[in-house]
Amino acid sequence: MAEGHAGSLDKHREWVARVFASGRVPHGVLLAGAPGSGKLTLALEMARRFLCHAPEPDARPCGTCIACRETGTLRYPDVLVFSSRDITPEARALLAIIPRAVGSSAGQLLVIGAVRRLLYRVANRVNGGFFRARDGGGESSKSDDEDQGRVPWLERSLADAPGKDPGALADVLRGVIEEIVEIDSGVQHSMLPMAGIQEIIRMLSRRPLLGDRRVVLIEGIHTFRVEGVNAFLKTLEEPPAGTMIIMTCPGLDTVLPTIRSRAAILPFRRPGAGLMQAIARDVYGCSDAGEADGFADLWSYLEAQGDTARAVQADLLHFLELVRTADRNPALFEFAKDLEKRDEAQVFLQALADLVTAALLAAETGYGRDTVHAMALSHFQPVFLRRIHREVCRLAEGLTRNNLSAAQGIVSLVLAFWLEEQDAR
Repeated sequence: MAEGHAGSLDKHREWVARVFASGRVPHGVLLAGAPGSGKLTLALEMARRFLCHAPEPDARPCGTCIACRETGTLRYPDVLVFSSRDITPEARALLAIIPRAVGSSAGQLLVIGAVRRLLYRVANRVNGGFFRARDGGGESSKSDDEDQGRVPWLERSLADAPGKDPGALADVLRGVIEEIVEIDSGVQHSMLPMAGIQEIIRMLSRRPLLGDRRVVLIEGIHTFRVEGVNAFLKTLEEPPAGTMIIMTCPGLDTVLPTIRSRAAILPFRRPGAGLMQAIARDVYGCSDAGEADGFADLWSYLEAQGDTARAVQADLLHFLELVRTADRNPALFEFAKDLEKRDEAQVFLQALADLVTAALLAAETGYGRDTVHAMALSHFQPVFLRRIHREVCRLAEGLTRNNLSAAQGIVSLVLAFWLEEQDAR
C-alpha cells in the first residue's frame, strides 16, 4: 500500500476515522516512529473501534462494552499481543513519575493503567511461549512456572491498589514494577524466533473468544528474521476473516519491503515537546510535568520528571556553571561532598554521560543543536566529548563495584578533563 508522509497523531486519527466510516478498514497497518510519537495510543484506539460490541458502526467505540474497557490494558482476550519491545526505559520512567502521579485520583487511575499494560505485555511473553528463556547469566532466578504464577498475584495487587493513600499506593506500584522487570529479565525478547511466529499463525487459525473479531498487535515487527517474515507474509496478506493486524517499528527503514507492501503505513513524526507533555498528563497521570524541550524521547522526558531526576538536573546545571568559572574553585569540591552525602553520585554520572552523548550527537549530526543539553557543551570538539564520555562511564562502573569511594574524586577528575580541554584551546 502507498506510504504516506510522516504526520502527527491527530492527522492519523483523522485517517482512522475516515477509513472506519468508509467500511474499508485495512487488514494490516504499520505504525512507524520513535517512542512517544503516539504509536501505541493510535493502535489501541483502532483496536477499540474494530472490536467494539456496539451494533451501530457510527457508535464505535462506545467506551462501555467489555472490548472498549479491557483493550486499553492489553487484557482483552481477542487482542493478541506479541511484543519484543524493551520495557526497561518505560519501567524507569514509571518509577520516576509515580510520586507525582499518585497525588490525584485521576493520576492514580492513569498510572495504575500504565503499570497494568506493562504487566500484560510481559505476561504475554511469559505465558504465550513465543520467546525463548535467557540462558547463562541472563536467566531468571525463578522457574517459568513460578513466573507464570506471579502474574495473577500482581494482577490482584493492582486491582486492590485504588483507594490506598498516595504513599501506600506508590509503594505498591514500585513493588509491582520491580517484580515485572524481574520476570521480564528471564525472557529473551529482542528477536521473535520462528517458533513464536508459527505460534502466532496457529493462534489465528482459531475463532475469536468473545466476539467475531480480533486484533493482533505486534510491537517490533522489525525483529522478525527474514525466514520469519516469509512465513508470516501469507497471514498478513490474507488474514482470517475479522482479523486486523497492527504492527509497530521504530522506522520504515528497519522493516523489509515485503512487509511494507502489504500494509497501510502511518509514519509518525518524532514526538514534539507538546505531545510528550500531553502523554505525560493524559496517559501517565503526571499533571504537573515540566517543559519537554531538549529531550530526545518520551522515556527520558518522563524519567526527568521524578524528584531525583529533577534534583540531578539541577546538579548538572550547577556543575556546568562551576566548570565554566572554575580555576581550582573550592566550590566544586563542596559540591562533590554534598553529592556524595546525598548518595546520588551514580545517578549524576549517568545523567552527565547522557548529556555528553546529546552534545556529541548535536556536534556530529546537528540534531538537537538548539536544545539546552546540546548548548551546554557546544563549544567542545567531538574527539574530546568521546574521551570524556568513556571516562565518565568508566568512573560510574568503578563506583558501582565500590572501587571508587568518593564522589569528590570523580567530579574532580571530570573537571580535570574539562580544564585540559580548555587549556588546549
